[in-house]
Amino acid sequence: MDELQQRIFHKTEKIINAISFVTLITSIVAISGTLVFVFFLLDYQLNIIVIGFAVFLALLYSFIKEMIRIRGTKKNLRNFYDYLANKKVYITCYVPIFSKAGTKMILKAAALFFVDDKLFFEAIKIGRSKRMPTESITLKIGKDFIIQDYVEDSRQEIVTYNAILMDTEYQFSVINDKELIKMLETSKGDTK
Repeated sequence: MDELQQRIFHKTEKIINAISFVTLITSIVAISGTLVFVFFLLDYQLNIIVIGFAVFLALLYSFIKEMIRIRGTKKNLRNFYDYLANKKVYITCYVPIFSKAGTKMILKAAALFFVDDKLFFEAIKIGRSKRMPTESITLKIGKDFIIQDYVEDSRQEIVTYNAILMDTEYQFSVINDKELIKMLETSKGDTK
């Protein structure tokens, strides 16, 4: 892998695996509150130990859930790349795409990739294992896939593109890397 590809992987992994503390705290408070309510319904005497136990269980659950999510996302990122690299032997650059879901960034089952200087969009179908891609559709930039414009986020870590995918509005994000954005902007008008 060349330097740009490694940078894309590293930055994408960092963004999509970032822990959302707002979501984490909300989850811990909700789970703790639910457990305390259940203990109350079961006539447990509510004291600092019971409440502490509920908070501990909520912390443990939230931490394990987050670690499983991060592990699965890393595996999906690698599996999508491996699938595409095996399917398209001459990929010069693979660009994973993601979108915002609440306060988190979620990896999409799709990607952009370059073959030489031509840009393609790959929609990936995930198998029953929810990890391994089984098949996909490739669209060359042009009639079925048109990138319109982009907006940098306020922290300037990501760039969100507006596109038309088979006559439907489609929004996706990529990392904010000057070299990558230049490649995308150069290729988006190439409909030959």
